[in-house]
Amino acid sequence: MSAMDCETARDLLPLLHGTQLNARDRAGLEAHVAGCDGCRAEAELLAMLRRNPARPPAGLAERILDGAPVKRAGQQRAVGVLALAATLAGALLVGRGLVQELVDVGAPAGPAASVELPAGLLQSFWPADDGLAAGIAPALHHLSVDELEVLLAELES
Repeated sequence: MSAMDCETARDLLPLLHGTQLNARDRAGLEAHVAGCDGCRAEAELLAMLRRNPARPPAGLAERILDGAPVKRAGQQRAVGVLALAATLAGALLVGRGLVQELVDVGAPAGPAASVELPAGLLQSFWPADDGLAAGIAPALHHLSVDELEVLLAELES
């Protein structure tokens, strides 16, 4: 059997007190530790750490939780309203771009030509009766915060 080197021994030291080492590796590791001061010191340190595991100071979890920022209900609503506004603005821009593309593609030649859109096309982009996706923002100011949150949840799903 060849002598074990320090690198291999240090890799196996954490397994010395368990049942994961086979008899050959255990015998080689014990022989190496008996003859190597550095590996013996590391084995003793690991044994001491097993006997005295580190424990967090009393009250550490409470101090961490006390120091963590707490979100207030108003802050959460403000973030929700801002997210809703950003989502709606993005939806309006996309809708306006789609309608403009439909108008541009179907436009007859000539600057004075008018284009008729199929009935209900704009309402399919924005199903409200008080605004169009083609640039007129719907009135959301009459909605309560709860209604805006419901709308935001529907948009996110």
